[in-house]
Amino acid sequence: MSIRCRRAFAFSGVVLVLCVASTSAVAQASCGVRALGAGQTLSCTATTSASMTVVPVAQLVLTSASTNIAGASGGVTTASYDAGLTTGIVVLGPAFTVSSNKGVNVTLVNARTFTSPAFKSADDVDISIAPGAGTCGSTWTTLSRLPVPAQQANPLSLMNSATGAGGVTIQLCFRVRWSWTVDGPGNYTLPLTISVTAP
Repeated sequence: MSIRCRRAFAFSGVVLVLCVASTSAVAQASCGVRALGAGQTLSCTATTSASMTVVPVAQLVLTSASTNIAGASGGVTTASYDAGLTTGIVVLGPAFTVSSNKGVNVTLVNARTFTSPAFKSADDVDISIAPGAGTCGSTWTTLSRLPVPAQQANPLSLMNSATGAGGVTIQLCFRVRWSWTVDGPGNYTLPLTISVTAP
């Protein structure tokens, strides 16, 4: 038996996804006795049992449903464009927390382009992951430009645990590159979908 939950957020609250099901049953029994003669001690014993079927349960919580990719300045500046040609602007994204009573996988699939005036490509963005919250990882992975169905066949892995996970938190960070000649004024949004799967 497997369960799957998904939560999409815009790349531009607390978000909770919970999948759970449970059943329970209690066995019943009875006994009876009657006296056969005077002074006989009566004794009767009934037995019962309690049982429950535990199904796979998983929970995914995001600290935010969106991220301002302009960075700490609150808006793209000349420094953003100048740095964007090389290393890119590093932005602290949301953290997610996963709980599961069995092995669990957390993956990411992104749109190919931003919804923007120039259709900015998703591969202008790198992502890093780090345990805990508040700190970016040192390894960066470029987001895919493949169509979503192709990504779904081999999604980007954010977390993989062979056993249950009791509230494991992972921090996401983004590094965004901006181009003076391509990325003009307008609103930029890149849809991302994070999925938790307990196979």
